[in-house]
Amino acid sequence: MMKETKVLIIILTICFFSKTYAQNLVPNHSFELYDTCPVGDAYINSCSNWTNPNSLTPDYFNICIVPFPWMTWAGSGVPKNSYGYQYPHVGNAYAGIYVFNRPTVDSREYIQVQLLNSLDAGKNYCVSFHISCANLSNTAITEIGLYFSNNAIASSSCSTFNTIPQITSPPGVYLNDTLNWYKIEGTYTALGGERYITIGNFKTDALTDTICWNLNDTNCAPFCYPNSY
Repeated sequence: MMKETKVLIIILTICFFSKTYAQNLVPNHSFELYDTCPVGDAYINSCSNWTNPNSLTPDYFNICIVPFPWMTWAGSGVPKNSYGYQYPHVGNAYAGIYVFNRPTVDSREYIQVQLLNSLDAGKNYCVSFHISCANLSNTAITEIGLYFSNNAIASSSCSTFNTIPQITSPPGVYLNDTLNWYKIEGTYTALGGERYITIGNFKTDALTDTICWNLNDTNCAPFCYPNSY
């Protein structure tokens, strides 16, 4: 039995933190702008500024999709799509990634964006983004993360990135809410020169903490998977 967890991501903000001044450094931070309206799964590259850093297929969902009258849903539509039903936290769009996906071991989707400016060494930056578990998911995980890097990270495979995110959701808190948006936030002190952020699950399957929806499903129990869409 395949086990998969899809998470919706929206409203990403990375700001210079100060009592008198704040600037959002993330372009197209709520996924509103697009080059072409998505017509199916795996269209994150049609969302302006955002890219796919590995060989898998993160998704892009936008209200611009208008289903034909005989259709009950549109694959990449909002609020109804091929992974469930969810309104955006704000605006008209969101992204989606698998954060746990069996039977492929350590298979991960990520999304990545280049910041408007490089971070300054020693300065504190506040970070926040919202996620929601896709209805399709039958498992949830903890510790979805955001990683700062000076250069874009990329892989030609589908494997987990071997790096440690600087911002994560709290350990032990399962991200299993399919109705509401959960806010992940933190403060990051820059080393200097960071220009890219990557979002996803940076832990291997063996280290990913999971919980299953159906405890009577013996196939699910050993390989519960998270939601990240």
